[in-house]
Amino acid sequence: MRALICAALVVACTGFAYGQYGGGFRFGGPRARNFRAMPNAPYDGRFNFVRITYESAPGGYWYRGLPAWAHGYPIAEQNLMRIMNEVSYLGAHDTEINTLTLDDPDLFKYPVAYLIEVSWWTLTDSEAAALRARWGDLPLLCVGMVGSRQGWREVPYVSTPASLVNLALGTVWVERGAVAIAPGLSHVAPERCDVMRGEEVQLFGAVAAGLAPADRLLCQPGTHSKWARVEAARIRDFSTAMTGEIYSLLRRHSLLAKMLEGEAAIGPAFQDGVREGCKQTLLSSLFGARAAQLLNARSAGEGASFVSGLLIASDVQSQIRGVNDDVYVIGDAPLGLLYAAVIEILGGRPHSIDSAAAFVAGVSKIWEVLA
Repeated sequence: MRALICAALVVACTGFAYGQYGGGFRFGGPRARNFRAMPNAPYDGRFNFVRITYESAPGGYWYRGLPAWAHGYPIAEQNLMRIMNEVSYLGAHDTEINTLTLDDPDLFKYPVAYLIEVSWWTLTDSEAAALRARWGDLPLLCVGMVGSRQGWREVPYVSTPASLVNLALGTVWVERGAVAIAPGLSHVAPERCDVMRGEEVQLFGAVAAGLAPADRLLCQPGTHSKWARVEAARIRDFSTAMTGEIYSLLRRHSLLAKMLEGEAAIGPAFQDGVREGCKQTLLSSLFGARAAQLLNARSAGEGASFVSGLLIASDVQSQIRGVNDDVYVIGDAPLGLLYAAVIEILGGRPHSIDSAAAFVAGVSKIWEVLA
């Protein structure tokens, strides 16, 4: 039970996001100056959905400058609670949506609290102290951007090739035996440099748990998609593709913005985009997508699917080396499914891995080494 609670604390303090196509691809804008959360409803014993708020790291502001924690707020919660009230006797508040910080003493009056886009969460000393006060002497292991230059405390990268043990030994103790921050990975080569923080825990976890073989290509789709080549359970090298961020910029600031409304879906337009992406003429193909809509060669509702297929195919084709390549995709729907579809279209064999299971396995193995 102690280990399970420790793992739960780690999940709460992780510093990386599971890639989300659409919402997770829209960050990087300036901070809004006039955004305010709704007033909290007084606690009355009824179920109330609680969202965790936090100070967003630089770059963690999305549509109209809203902070990362506010993605979907409050419409997502209101709709969910209305659905729950329709199909059950929950009797939840479906208009008032409360927001609390992790160091708010009222937090644990509520059975469920929701934390989103944790890659942009900047952990504060008071939040860490509140977690310590709540869980006593249970250890706290933090991973991801919490160890970045903009995070709680900067932790140096571990260079490739690296094993899970190498990663664990690079952990820095904030409070010996109580609070630790794991490092990220770096890859330095004459032709290219790369870094990651947080994703490596899932990559190592997938292999450690037997969800992926010890010698394969692993893919983690997201705002910055990661591709890692694993040999003998060690990450030999990896690369990052800004696929998601490019999609976000196109959707918010480009000539294509109006045609990218809606969500991407696997279908004829998506498959057309994949074929176009295989031409490796990305920049001209993007403009061609706009021209096709202007000339009525493609309908307005197909834009998001076509451009998504185009970008993902450009990413995937640069990584898989031939027909029947096995690629282990650590990602949940819908983005993981989009990547798996492209890998299959291009002749690879995708294998989907549950991202949460990979993460829990990774942090558990790190803690075993530290203990």
